[in-house]
Order: sequence, then C-alpha cells, then structure tokens
Amino acid sequence: MLDPRRHLPANGPGASEPVARIVNRYAEPPPELRLPRDDIVHEEREADGSFAYGGGPFVSYQRTLTDQRDGAVVEVVDYELAVPYFGFIFAPLVRHTLRRPAGDKAPWWAPPERLDARAATALGVLAAVGLIVGYLNTLLTQTIAFAADEFGSTDRAQGVSLAIVRCGVLLALVIGGIADRRGRRQLIIGLAIAAPIVAATGALAPSLAWLTASQAIARPLAMALGILIAVVAMEEMPAGSRAYAVSLLAMATALGAGACVASLPLADLGVAGWRLVFVVPLLGLVLVPGVSRRLQESRRFEAPHADARFAGHLGRFWLLAISGMLLNLFVAPASAFQNRYLKNERGFSASRISAFTLLTNTPGGIGIIAGGRLADLRGRRVVGSIALFGGTLCTVWFFVA
Repeated sequence: MLDPRRHLPANGPGASEPVARIVNRYAEPPPELRLPRDDIVHEEREADGSFAYGGGPFVSYQRTLTDQRDGAVVEVVDYELAVPYFGFIFAPLVRHTLRRPAGDKAPWWAPPERLDARAATALGVLAAVGLIVGYLNTLLTQTIAFAADEFGSTDRAQGVSLAIVRCGVLLALVIGGIADRRGRRQLIIGLAIAAPIVAATGALAPSLAWLTASQAIARPLAMALGILIAVVAMEEMPAGSRAYAVSLLAMATALGAGACVASLPLADLGVAGWRLVFVVPLLGLVLVPGVSRRLQESRRFEAPHADARFAGHLGRFWLLAISGMLLNLFVAPASAFQNRYLKNERGFSASRISAFTLLTNTPGGIGIIAGGRLADLRGRRVVGSIALFGGTLCTVWFFVA
C-alpha cells in the first residue's frame, strides 16, 4: 500500500477538505464492485479484501466491502482530498464519482491523466497564488481611466503610461533567470509578498507619473509571479494533464481579475475612489503563510539534469516569441482602453463597467476548461489556432459594434 503523504510537506497539511466518508448499500452488488478502481483513483487490493490508495489526488484513501446476511454488500469509502483552497469545488464532483461502481476512465471534469497527491496539492496552492496574479495584472488597466480624470491626463498620457509599465517585463525576465539558478519556491513566496505591497503604493500616487513608476515595478513582479506558477505547474503535472492544469490556473487568475473588476465600484465613491482599489490586494497577503507551508520546490528543478542547449529549439522559440508579441500588440490596447471607451463613449459608471465586464467574461470560464482538456486530448496547435482566430474576431466586433 502506497502512502499518499510521502510527497507532501511535513510542516503543513496537504488538503483543505476534511476526511469524508461515503456509505453505499447494494442489494444486488454489481461485479465491478469487487474490482479495483482505476479512474480518479488507482486502488490496490489488500490481503483482507479492502482496497487501498495506489494513486490519485488524495491525502488518504480506503475502500472496504462488508457482506451482509441477506446477500447485500455495504461499501464504505473514507478519503481526504488533496486540493487546498479549492477543495470545496471538487468535493461534490469527487463524491459523485466515488458513489458509482469502479470505472476505467476519468470523468469529464477530471484531468485526462490522473494527478497524485503532490501534484493536486501543488495545483491548489498555485491556483491560490494565481488569484493575486490576476488582481495585480488587471489593476492598472481597470483604474487608469479614473486615475486620469483626477490627474487631468489625456488618452496619449495614458497610453505612454501603459507602455512604460509593460516595458517592465525586462524585470520579469531577470527574475526568471534567478529562478532557473536558485529555484522557484522562495521566489514565488517572496513575490507573493512584494507584489501586493508595491502595488498598494499606487493608492498614494500624487500624479500619473508616480502611479506609472509604482506600477512599472509592481506589474513586472506580478508578471514574474504568474510565469513562475505556470512553470511549476508544468514541472509538477503529468505530461497528459499539463494543458488542463494551465487552464485551471487561468481560471484562478481570471477569478483574481474578476475580484479587481468587482472592486471597481469603489471608484464611484468620489474622484479619488479609484485609490481604494489599490489597497484591496493587500488582502492577498493572508494567503502567504498557507502557501509557504504547502508549496514545495518543483520535482523537475530538484532532480539532477543535464545542461540544456538551445540548439534545435530556436525555431520554435522564435515562433512562439513573435506570436506572443503580435498577440499582445492587439490585446494590450484593447484591454487597456476598454474602460476608457465604456466610460467616455458609452457613458458607463464604474459600477456598470464592473457589471458589464463580469457578465461578459464569466462565461469564458467554460471555454478555458474545455480548451485545456481538448488541448490535452487533441493537441495544442489546433485548439490554439481556433481560439486565437475566434477571440480576435469577437474583440474587433466589440469595438466596432
């Protein structure tokens, strides 16, 4: 019998869900009831006829069968889910699956390739950090239109400000290099502390120039944090579930961005109300102690590996780099000036902008999950091409409508 806790940190819990129990009584037990499961959990048959943990996203797992005098069979499943912070979302889905007899395929909501306890714990922790990333990366684009009104800044000044902030990506590259040499964990924890604090200084900015200066540091820190959690996800997840993991991280990041959008009505409190939106990310510091306890250094970084060379990879690298640059040439202005457009051209208040953004972006969560699963099953190239083409057309239609 394997111990799912062997890969979890000794100084902190691996799950957010308490031990759960499922009891099923079968008057006419199906034959597969006495077979080991191999869907979201891999079971191993014990000498006493029970089934123990053999793999899956659980801190503990045990299934026992008891024959009754009337021929019925009582099945008892005890388990503890290894998904911190977001376990409440997966708990009912896991419970529904475990209530059914053994299967040999993952359910529709699960990753194509089963996660172990360590991978599931890492994904939950990284998703929690993604909330901070999403809020901070959305902060300036959501508030600059309101800050510009207080400072009396023009559209051109806003564009220059956003361009300067985006140039800070060079700092993110430096941090990425440090992570390759010294590891990911400590940098993730440090950035999760530093980025919200630096971003919060924007609430004290006396001018657009000062706001730009603070965000030119805070935004790259948040970008670096987002890059590092994606890297750790790739290094911790099994090969067949990496796109699924990235889609869940994207959902968590989008949830953080949604929290920023939901905070936007604070800007309606007065001409300086937008400053309160910069204070909110300090609440993300509450997550840091739990992240520090649960997050481990990635397996791939810790494992011995040969020195990598770029030879043979430069073509694909430049293709992805240029594609990302061209995508951002389109996406960055569209996202940066959306609120200005809605505010000045459509007469939206901060509250209406918040409601509009939440209502129009929330359904996209379905596409993120579906796209991640399809990318794992069908390949990244086709799914990415369709998503890029469709997303571009819809964004253009938004501004010309």
